[in-house]
Amino acid sequence: MRIRDEIRLGVGTLLLVQILLMFAAVGLLSRMTPAIGHILEDNERSIHAVERMLVVLAEPPSSEPSRLADRRQRFGLALEDARSNITDEREQPVIDQIDAQLDAGLAGDPAALAELRVELSKLGDINRDAMHDANAQAKRLGTAGAWVLVMLGMMGLALSVAVIRRFQGKLIQPVYELGAVLEACSDGDRHRRFNPA
Repeated sequence: MRIRDEIRLGVGTLLLVQILLMFAAVGLLSRMTPAIGHILEDNERSIHAVERMLVVLAEPPSSEPSRLADRRQRFGLALEDARSNITDEREQPVIDQIDAQLDAGLAGDPAALAELRVELSKLGDINRDAMHDANAQAKRLGTAGAWVLVMLGMMGLALSVAVIRRFQGKLIQPVYELGAVLEACSDGDRHRRFNPA
Protein backbone atom coordinates (compact mmCIF):
# COMPACT_ATOMS: atom_id res chain seq x y z
CA MET A 1 0.00 0.00 0.00
CA ARG A 2 1.36 3.41 -0.89
CA ILE A 3 2.18 5.89 1.85
CA ARG A 4 -0.49 8.34 0.68
CA ASP A 5 -3.12 5.60 0.91
CA GLU A 6 -1.87 4.60 4.36
CA ILE A 7 -2.23 8.16 5.62
CA ARG A 8 -5.68 8.54 4.11
CA LEU A 9 -6.86 5.25 5.62
CA GLY A 10 -5.51 6.08 9.07
CA VAL A 11 -6.82 9.64 9.21
CA GLY A 12 -10.13 8.60 7.63
CA THR A 13 -10.62 5.91 10.28
CA LEU A 14 -9.92 8.40 13.07
CA LEU A 15 -12.37 10.89 11.57
CA LEU A 16 -15.02 8.16 11.27
CA VAL A 17 -14.63 7.26 14.94
CA GLN A 18 -14.96 10.93 15.92
CA ILE A 19 -18.09 11.34 13.79
CA LEU A 20 -19.62 8.22 15.38
CA LEU A 21 -18.80 9.64 18.81
CA MET A 22 -20.56 12.91 17.96
CA PHE A 23 -23.67 11.14 16.66
CA ALA A 24 -23.76 8.91 19.75
CA ALA A 25 -23.68 11.97 22.02
CA VAL A 26 -26.43 13.71 20.05
CA GLY A 27 -28.52 10.52 19.98
CA LEU A 28 -28.24 10.10 23.73
CA LEU A 29 -29.23 13.68 24.50
CA SER A 30 -32.08 13.68 21.99
CA ARG A 31 -33.50 10.51 23.59
CA MET A 32 -33.38 11.90 27.12
CA THR A 33 -34.81 15.37 26.71
CA PRO A 34 -38.27 14.71 25.16
CA ALA A 35 -39.00 11.72 27.39
CA ILE A 36 -38.27 13.66 30.57
CA GLY A 37 -40.18 16.72 29.36
CA HIS A 38 -43.24 14.63 28.49
CA ILE A 39 -43.33 12.86 31.85
CA LEU A 40 -42.85 16.08 33.80
CA GLU A 41 -45.49 17.90 31.75
CA ASP A 42 -48.10 15.16 32.24
CA ASN A 43 -47.51 14.85 35.98
CA GLU A 44 -47.38 18.62 36.48
CA ARG A 45 -50.79 18.84 34.82
CA SER A 46 -52.21 16.29 37.28
CA ILE A 47 -50.64 18.08 40.26
CA HIS A 48 -52.13 21.35 39.02
CA ALA A 49 -55.56 19.65 38.85
CA VAL A 50 -55.12 18.44 42.44
CA GLU A 51 -54.28 21.97 43.55
CA ARG A 52 -57.38 23.36 41.83
CA MET A 53 -59.56 20.76 43.57
CA LEU A 54 -58.00 21.58 46.94
CA VAL A 55 -58.70 25.29 46.37
CA VAL A 56 -62.37 24.49 45.79
CA LEU A 57 -62.46 22.37 48.96
CA ALA A 58 -60.83 25.18 50.96
CA GLU A 59 -63.75 27.50 50.20
CA PRO A 60 -66.45 27.54 52.89
CA PRO A 61 -69.44 25.34 52.01
CA SER A 62 -72.56 27.14 50.96
CA SER A 63 -76.17 26.03 50.69
CA GLU A 64 -76.76 28.62 47.97
CA PRO A 65 -77.47 26.64 44.76
CA SER A 66 -75.51 28.92 42.41
CA ARG A 67 -72.36 28.81 44.57
CA LEU A 68 -72.69 25.07 45.03
CA ALA A 69 -73.08 24.61 41.25
CA ASP A 70 -70.06 26.84 40.60
CA ARG A 71 -67.91 24.89 43.07
CA ARG A 72 -69.16 21.60 41.63
CA GLN A 73 -68.33 22.75 38.09
CA ARG A 74 -64.80 23.94 38.97
CA PHE A 75 -64.07 20.80 40.95
CA GLY A 76 -65.51 18.63 38.17
CA LEU A 77 -63.37 20.33 35.52
CA ALA A 78 -60.22 19.78 37.57
CA LEU A 79 -61.24 16.16 38.25
CA GLU A 80 -61.84 15.53 34.54
CA ASP A 81 -58.47 17.08 33.76
CA ALA A 82 -56.85 14.62 36.20
CA ARG A 83 -58.92 11.72 34.83
CA SER A 84 -57.95 12.48 31.22
CA ASN A 85 -54.28 12.63 32.21
CA ILE A 86 -53.78 9.30 33.99
CA THR A 87 -50.14 8.26 33.63
CA ASP A 88 -49.98 5.65 36.39
CA GLU A 89 -52.40 2.78 37.06
CA ARG A 90 -52.47 3.71 40.76
CA GLU A 91 -54.28 6.96 39.88
CA GLN A 92 -57.55 5.38 38.66
CA PRO A 93 -58.79 3.98 42.03
CA VAL A 94 -57.90 7.26 43.75
CA ILE A 95 -59.82 9.29 41.16
CA ASP A 96 -62.80 6.91 41.50
CA GLN A 97 -62.76 7.41 45.28
CA ILE A 98 -62.63 11.21 44.83
CA ASP A 99 -65.58 11.00 42.45
CA ALA A 100 -67.54 8.91 44.99
CA GLN A 101 -67.00 11.45 47.81
CA LEU A 102 -67.44 14.55 45.65
CA ASP A 103 -71.10 15.45 46.26
CA ALA A 104 -71.00 14.85 50.03
CA GLY A 105 -67.71 16.74 50.36
CA LEU A 106 -68.96 19.81 48.47
CA ALA A 107 -72.14 19.76 50.56
CA GLY A 108 -69.99 20.18 53.67
CA ASP A 109 -69.92 16.64 55.14
CA PRO A 110 -66.81 16.63 57.38
CA ALA A 111 -66.05 12.91 56.86
CA ALA A 112 -66.32 13.25 53.07
CA LEU A 113 -64.16 16.39 53.13
CA ALA A 114 -61.49 14.58 55.14
CA GLU A 115 -61.63 11.62 52.74
CA LEU A 116 -61.38 13.95 49.73
CA ARG A 117 -58.31 15.66 51.20
CA VAL A 118 -56.63 12.29 51.85
CA GLU A 119 -57.36 11.03 48.32
CA LEU A 120 -56.20 14.29 46.73
CA SER A 121 -53.00 14.06 48.74
CA LYS A 122 -52.52 10.48 47.47
CA LEU A 123 -53.08 11.63 43.89
CA GLY A 124 -50.48 14.36 44.27
CA ASP A 125 -48.02 11.92 45.86
CA ILE A 126 -48.46 9.42 43.02
CA ASN A 127 -47.64 12.10 40.46
CA ARG A 128 -44.67 13.41 42.45
CA ASP A 129 -43.36 9.85 42.78
CA ALA A 130 -43.67 9.44 39.00
CA MET A 131 -41.69 12.65 38.52
CA HIS A 132 -38.96 11.41 40.88
CA ASP A 133 -38.90 8.05 39.08
CA ALA A 134 -38.52 9.86 35.75
CA ASN A 135 -35.69 11.91 37.23
CA ALA A 136 -33.94 8.78 38.53
CA GLN A 137 -34.38 7.05 35.17
CA ALA A 138 -32.97 10.08 33.37
CA LYS A 139 -29.95 10.07 35.70
CA ARG A 140 -29.39 6.36 35.02
CA LEU A 141 -29.74 6.94 31.28
CA GLY A 142 -27.35 9.89 31.48
CA THR A 143 -24.79 7.88 33.43
CA ALA A 144 -25.05 4.93 31.04
CA GLY A 145 -24.74 7.27 28.08
CA ALA A 146 -21.71 8.95 29.58
CA TRP A 147 -20.02 5.57 30.01
CA VAL A 148 -20.88 4.64 26.42
CA LEU A 149 -19.25 7.87 25.29
CA VAL A 150 -16.21 7.11 27.48
CA MET A 151 -15.95 3.65 25.89
CA LEU A 152 -16.21 5.15 22.40
CA GLY A 153 -13.56 7.71 23.37
CA MET A 154 -11.30 4.91 24.61
CA MET A 155 -11.83 3.05 21.34
CA GLY A 156 -10.89 6.22 19.47
CA LEU A 157 -7.79 6.59 21.63
CA ALA A 158 -6.78 2.95 21.06
CA LEU A 159 -7.35 3.36 17.34
CA SER A 160 -5.24 6.55 17.35
CA VAL A 161 -2.40 4.71 19.07
CA ALA A 162 -2.66 1.86 16.54
CA VAL A 163 -2.60 4.30 13.61
CA ILE A 164 0.40 6.16 15.07
CA ARG A 165 2.27 2.89 15.55
CA ARG A 166 1.46 1.87 12.00
CA PHE A 167 2.70 5.23 10.71
CA GLN A 168 5.80 4.83 12.86
CA GLY A 169 6.62 1.46 11.30
CA LYS A 170 5.62 2.22 7.72
CA LEU A 171 6.44 5.91 7.33
CA ILE A 172 8.51 7.50 10.09
CA GLN A 173 11.02 4.70 10.70
CA PRO A 174 11.86 4.29 6.98
CA VAL A 175 12.34 8.07 6.67
CA TYR A 176 14.78 8.00 9.61
CA GLU A 177 16.55 5.02 8.07
CA LEU A 178 16.84 6.84 4.74
CA GLY A 179 18.18 9.92 6.55
CA ALA A 180 20.80 7.79 8.33
CA VAL A 181 21.88 6.26 5.00
CA LEU A 182 22.22 9.70 3.39
CA GLU A 183 24.17 11.00 6.38
CA ALA A 184 26.50 7.98 6.24
CA CYS A 185 27.03 8.54 2.50
CA SER A 186 27.86 12.21 3.06
CA ASP A 187 30.38 11.15 5.73
CA GLY A 188 32.12 8.92 3.17
CA ASP A 189 30.59 5.51 3.91
CA ARG A 190 29.88 4.24 0.39
CA HIS A 191 28.78 0.77 1.55
CA ARG A 192 25.81 1.78 3.70
CA ARG A 193 22.52 0.79 2.05
CA PHE A 194 18.83 1.55 2.60
CA ASN A 195 16.81 -1.52 3.58
CA PRO A 196 13.07 -0.71 3.25
CA ALA A 197 12.08 -3.94 4.99
